[in-house]
Amino acid sequence: MASMNEEEIAFSELTDCKQPATIKVLHEKELLTDFISSPLVSPSPTTESRYMVATQRLNESFWTERIVERQCYGHLLPILEAKLDEGLNVSVGGTPGIGKTIFGLFLLRRFVQRKQSVVYWNGIQATFFTQNEKYIKLFGLDQQTQELCGETWHWGAWKPTLEALSEFLLFDGIFVIHDPAEDCLFGGTKTGSKKLVIILSFGHALVSKWNTKRDGVPEFQSTMPVFAFKEILDNKGNLFHGKALSGKRLAELYKRFGGSVRHWGQPSESSAWEELQAKMQDVVRNGSNITKRTTEHRGSIVHVAVDFDASRNVYPVADHNTFQEEGYVLGSTDLTSLLSKSLAQCGKDQLRTFMNTIRGQRGAEAMYGTLFEYHAHEVLCRPRVTLNLKVVRYDGKNKYGYATTKIQLEGERNILEFEGQEAKGINEMEATAQTLSPDTYFLPSSPTFPTYDSAMLVPGTVVGLPSVARVGLLLQMTVSGATNILRRPKHSVKNYMRKEMHSALEQVWPDAGPAMSVTTFCVPTACFHPFLFQPEQTKSSKQLVAPGNQAEFQFVIEIPEFLNLPESDLPKDKIHGESGRVHRYKLRTRSPKRIKLDDVHQTDIEEDKIWAIETD
Repeated sequence: MASMNEEEIAFSELTDCKQPATIKVLHEKELLTDFISSPLVSPSPTTESRYMVATQRLNESFWTERIVERQCYGHLLPILEAKLDEGLNVSVGGTPGIGKTIFGLFLLRRFVQRKQSVVYWNGIQATFFTQNEKYIKLFGLDQQTQELCGETWHWGAWKPTLEALSEFLLFDGIFVIHDPAEDCLFGGTKTGSKKLVIILSFGHALVSKWNTKRDGVPEFQSTMPVFAFKEILDNKGNLFHGKALSGKRLAELYKRFGGSVRHWGQPSESSAWEELQAKMQDVVRNGSNITKRTTEHRGSIVHVAVDFDASRNVYPVADHNTFQEEGYVLGSTDLTSLLSKSLAQCGKDQLRTFMNTIRGQRGAEAMYGTLFEYHAHEVLCRPRVTLNLKVVRYDGKNKYGYATTKIQLEGERNILEFEGQEAKGINEMEATAQTLSPDTYFLPSSPTFPTYDSAMLVPGTVVGLPSVARVGLLLQMTVSGATNILRRPKHSVKNYMRKEMHSALEQVWPDAGPAMSVTTFCVPTACFHPFLFQPEQTKSSKQLVAPGNQAEFQFVIEIPEFLNLPESDLPKDKIHGESGRVHRYKLRTRSPKRIKLDDVHQTDIEEDKIWAIETD
């Protein structure tokens, strides 16, 4: 095949597969041309996303009169264009029901605006748009014209076989957007194409093929974020099929489905939830694949997490969004509750069997981790609780752990819920000295994938820092190493967020005395002692901040009695570091010494450490 020229390719398999245009084929072609030609409308003062005015055909296909251009599209498009221009195949993955197919149409529109020949293939039908005279002649498109973006284009539409498409992908001057059907296993670099975009959900059969056979894996894989609740509220007038869904109703749907909006306000809403319930029961009872989508389970009980911030720069400016997969979270509050209730009916042996069965599956750590996060919130909000706390430190080479001390949280906590994806700082929550007390706990209103899971304000005396009036604990719940689920996480610890919290404390209580913000990890008993200092990253997560700008120390809090699961089966002399490497640690022979936490400021702390990690 490699020796064939373009003319031979065009008149071999492709010529044989071309069929008379059926009504369905023409409808698909008209749908695409309608989208490309639809006017783009600027957002109203209350919205942040643009939308396209749909025609009747678009209305019938997408159940909407307005197609929203999500905030993330404008950040992702230039990245994909740059990778394609470099000759790389790319993919766009993510959670089902978040607008990936719509993004493919926006990408098609962009190629037409750039006057580039492009094929849109939905796994069944290929629709081709070109102004290239050579391709017009090769494919016999002289009489098939269409007005697009104020210019004349030629088009072709047919249902090619996979063999025909593999030849079609060999054309160097044609971009291909592939949004495959659920059971389609075709796609990737094996074809020789260097201008291919594949759009699919993370549970697609093609992804499983990439992970197992490593066959045709795109050189650049990106992941689209789920809808944030604020983004849904801002675009509620354009998202939901012309239905006026109230803010209360949207909150209920978000609680049930999370950031996947496909079925909201549709007749399929009830059946979609029933599918998710059945999938959860199947996973808990039978240990079935968590992320795999089937004809019976087309949604997903876990969502892929992406660190996206619309306020970041757009590529190629530095500190832009990278759209790289961060991990998985349970899809919604209701799904978390459903999992908790399902596991509550299991005995200890059943729990152990369940955890062993799902071990190694993508999404397993999300199920366990989300349950732990909810448990940790409940423990920290109790009116009276005593917990173990230790200090960890990093000197740029070695990581040190110090003696454990006990802290006591007494009295009712002042609970403030927040809807953002990050507990960035009390100044962003519009808090004042009147609404905040020294024992405030910031509780997320829904499961997300934040940099920090929550935050808590305590007097310095509670955590052994009597010289500090107010301490802001930036809390991150993690189950790293706590179960026999092998996991090598990269903890996202942002330097700028810790500094923002410190600044906010000083602004709210300018006369209250010294303030401090401390990154604090809440972990199960099994990983409390071996847990290490996690070096802070820059805002873009691309690199660590310089050792001199790292925090002096971090806290680790033990959250006990979680699910009554056995301790980690990892070797006792090994732990998994943030880079995935295995580090060894040696216990000091002398007895542990109780120390005041203020001692971490002293240069002679070396004499007080009870164990140390030496990096390889």
